[in-house]
Amino acid sequence: MSSEQEILTTEDRANGFSIVADDRHNMTLLKWGKPVAWFSAVLPREALSQLLELIKFCERKKDAKPGSGLPQP
Repeated sequence: MSSEQEILTTEDRANGFSIVADDRHNMTLLKWGKPVAWFSAVLPREALSQLLELIKFCERKKDAKPGSGLPQP
């Protein structure tokens, strides 16, 4: 599986996202040190990338202020 540097952008890391891998190469996505999602080592890179984009969109939506241009819940 790819390293965090290949999966997360500099902007992602600045926004608090990080990834840790266990001894079996499963990955946990963290935001400011708190678990957000867990991914199996067998997950294809393309699927991982798409899931990360969805999670980041949901986080932006959750944190969005009214009038920011993002849909509100």
